[in-house]
Amino acid sequence: MEYTPRSVSRLLKFLAIGLLLILFNSCYLAGFENPNAVYIANLGIHFGLGSILTLAFLIYLFKTWRTGSVIERSYSIMFLISAGCGTAILIFGAIRPFLLPAKPLHLAAKAHVITGIIGVAILAFRIIRNRAQQPAFAWAFGVVLSLSLVFAMAGIGYSRYAKAGRDNIRNPNTPPLSMEDEAPDPKAPSGRRLQTPTSTGSSRQISS
Repeated sequence: MEYTPRSVSRLLKFLAIGLLLILFNSCYLAGFENPNAVYIANLGIHFGLGSILTLAFLIYLFKTWRTGSVIERSYSIMFLISAGCGTAILIFGAIRPFLLPAKPLHLAAKAHVITGIIGVAILAFRIIRNRAQQPAFAWAFGVVLSLSLVFAMAGIGYSRYAKAGRDNIRNPNTPPLSMEDEAPDPKAPSGRRLQTPTSTGSSRQISS
């Protein structure tokens, strides 16, 4: 089956737009690590969109691998590795506690992110270098890619700030005057009595 340069160009546009969408989605997942309903929904979108892009990318490779340049083969290899790691996480992530140790999947997650970023960078270089052929698309791709990077940095910064706030222990402005104002000792067994000093210097017992 013969493929025209126009059909290959349309497929590359589809992949580029899909990669930008999944990049925005990945920025949210990386920046807002809060397992709420929105996060779970974005995680499902990430898996679904990633699966669609993987199939489309395999078709693109079938069309262009033999005639592709070094740059095209470079980002193709990066995307293949990223897609393979993502597939491994999707398949084995749910059964990892039973069949696999945690470390290989953590390494797969890092490789998934790193190779994906490298692939997007090489693809962006290729599109910008050939911007004379499709200037409007190259300009739009560069703008959206820049916005996604800004969104990623803002999300990661917010996540670190929020996490630092959650990890801080804040003491009350007015310290408690006695043990009765404190929270009960969670480690104290039932019936245990704690000694607390009184204002006269003697001690009294309270139940925990």
